[in-house]
Amino acid sequence: MEEFLRQGPATARDISRALSVPEKEVFRHLDHIFRSAAGRGSRLLISPWRCKGCGFTFASRSKLAKPSRCPSCKEERFEPAAFSIG
Repeated sequence: MEEFLRQGPATARDISRALSVPEKEVFRHLDHIFRSAAGRGSRLLISPWRCKGCGFTFASRSKLAKPSRCPSCKEERFEPAAFSIG
């Protein structure tokens, strides 16, 4: 998964399809990569989730998985976060 993320930004769905791993598993692996990348001299870069209703950006969100609803407009549709290693 790390090699895939080094090629450029990808959503959890992109990673899931490319590596034949369930999307929920992708988030567990991303959590591990997020914590362990610093020890290898790199880091997980995250383009945050964004609300399709009002444009609210979840910039300070600590969880990598999809939010349940927007705190601003209560919308439940989001543009997915993108992940890469830099």
